[in-house]
Amino acid sequence: MNNPKNINVKLRILFKKEGQYYVAFCPALDLSGYGYTIEESKKSFEKNLEIFFEETIEKGTIYNVLLNLGWSLKKKPKYDFIPPDISSSLINEYSHSPGFTLKDEVVQVPLKL
Repeated sequence: MNNPKNINVKLRILFKKEGQYYVAFCPALDLSGYGYTIEESKKSFEKNLEIFFEETIEKGTIYNVLLNLGWSLKKKPKYDFIPPDISSSLINEYSHSPGFTLKDEVVQVPLKL
């Protein structure tokens, strides 16, 4: 899925165990997924991420949604979306949870001009 109209963005995903489930949470998008394993929660998150981009692009709101979530858009020399930094207090809050894992994932953001 390496489309020239996509740009790669590194997102920080926080994983933690809640009851019998693992939750994958991306503060930069306020988006999550869950499953019985970390891998299942990651797949669920990826599906929700795909739906998020499909819906916001279809509605023409992708730029406004990302900007409202604290992202910035750099237009030169090329288009780049820059996600907001995750606060250390949020990471600290998650780090005390059982099953806590922090991963940086590169995802493709569809860019439609």
